[in-house]
Amino acid sequence: MAMALAALGTRLAEQVAAGDSKAVEATVKELAARDDYKNDESTKLRLSGTVVLLARLLDASTWSSECVQGALAVIGQCLQVDPPCRDLLAKEGLMKRLARLLDTKERQTALLALRALAPLVKAKNEQELLSEAFKLGAVGKLLRWLDPRPEFEEVARAVGRVLLIISNSAAYRESLRDMGFIPSLITLGHAYPTDHKCSFLGPLYNLARSESLHTSLKDLDLLDLCAAVLTGQPEGAVAEEVKVRGDGSGKLGLWDVEEVLHGVQSLARSGQQALAMAQGGVLDLLVEWLAARTDAGGGEGGGGGGSEGDAVVRATRALLNFSMHTAVHPLLHKAGAVEVLAGFEAAADLRVAD
Repeated sequence: MAMALAALGTRLAEQVAAGDSKAVEATVKELAARDDYKNDESTKLRLSGTVVLLARLLDASTWSSECVQGALAVIGQCLQVDPPCRDLLAKEGLMKRLARLLDTKERQTALLALRALAPLVKAKNEQELLSEAFKLGAVGKLLRWLDPRPEFEEVARAVGRVLLIISNSAAYRESLRDMGFIPSLITLGHAYPTDHKCSFLGPLYNLARSESLHTSLKDLDLLDLCAAVLTGQPEGAVAEEVKVRGDGSGKLGLWDVEEVLHGVQSLARSGQQALAMAQGGVLDLLVEWLAARTDAGGGEGGGGGGSEGDAVVRATRALLNFSMHTAVHPLLHKAGAVEVLAGFEAAADLRVAD
């Protein structure tokens, strides 16, 4: 029977006190190999001082890279499932240690440091930790790991998860732009157009929430990336979610359905992008989504209300933009857009009827 995590923590403390480096490395390796880090077990490791001890092991240069990686793996697990651990390790100076480890040349060490960094910055003093991360250079060090080569994908996605948290704070969006993150995120977005986890599109979405960044995002061809995503995966995450969950009642990954429809509307202003989306299946999905609103009573006398109504308005405006391009007309007829729109002519929402 496997030894309890708390017992392993106690054994580790005894080995560190005795200066038995080989035994310490073996125990850290054993802790890292465990997959039973539930909340109660992680709480015991925190209360026993094991997680603090592991954090302090990161300071010594005498440990092997395997030992450091093992300590990072355990710390990351505890930070994920035990929120009080975040506050404890933040006070213990873990941010400074992680910032130093991001200078490593070893991808695995960087990956594990990033997996610890993401939950750490969700501590109660999140804004203070983010400010510290910038001052220590930890944020700047993330840029070098946004590498589009396949062997860096896992690390790049881990960076994306950290940037998603940072970019959620309006105070740091311009700093991320000035540090040069936007071009790298767009490059990775093109490299992984069916990015179901939104590792790279998510931070870009957050950055786009600040109007002061719109010009920069446009100049760096974010709209081209959006078009590539929308047209490149009609059977992927975006199209499937529009199709299955496009009922206005939930979230579309990181985006509300209305936000996706807004993107389609904007892209359809360009004849080239409108045709590409129509040929890629986005137009068919859009018409299908609207048809479901008609069946649900959104047509005659309806059009929906609240977010549902706003989404219908976005969808009809998107079709209006599609109709401005002669090359798209045959595809509009084929998709049944005319018949679907006829069902909204008597809509109570005059925005839709118009």
